[in-house]
Amino acid sequence: ADLIATDAQRYPVPEGEVVKHGSRLYLTLHSLPPLPHGKVYQAWTIAKGSKTLAPSIVFTPSPSGSAVVALPENADNLAVVALSVEPEGGSKAPTSKPTFIRPLS
Repeated sequence: ADLIATDAQRYPVPEGEVVKHGSRLYLTLHSLPPLPHGKVYQAWTIAKGSKTLAPSIVFTPSPSGSAVVALPENADNLAVVALSVEPEGGSKAPTSKPTFIRPLS
């Protein structure tokens, strides 16, 4: 219901969008490039008032490159969402250039 809510805020990103509805935040992505063996996509966030990327959820898209991912963080506390490719299991800091960095404003 959050993804189709008429009052949801939508932020375009390459290959999809970030959707904010209330305190919940989602990545809805399509046509993501296939990952090399041993790699995953990892979401990152920056809290309001911070300048540091914090690690969030890791995921692999479907074979067609699609993914709908609910971020565990409270959207009301976030200023930025980013995505990068990381080693399986994720990283404490990005090890590759982010696919996107999206301010939530």
